[in-house]
Amino acid sequence: HVLFCARNGDMWVGYGSDGFGYFHGDRYVPLSGKDGYVNRRIKAVAEDPTGRIWAATDDRELFEFIDGKLERRVARHQLPGGLIYAMQFGPEGEL
Repeated sequence: HVLFCARNGDMWVGYGSDGFGYFHGDRYVPLSGKDGYVNRRIKAVAEDPTGRIWAATDDRELFEFIDGKLERRVARHQLPGGLIYAMQFGPEGEL
């Protein structure tokens, strides 16, 4: 399970193999297939210096949340072995 609070106050939540979304104020916004989320376990969430949200999955893929959708940025074969359990961005946007 993952909890992450973005700078704008949104609380991102990843749970189980079929749950990912965020609280915006008192409203929960679940992500689904139409948003690019296809039932992957979210292992880590981070925010880059521009305020964009990134999520890493248990199958070693990296997604960026843009305009209300998750866009895959890195496929599993492009990452080194092992799972991602945490992410942090530096001030210049380096992961």
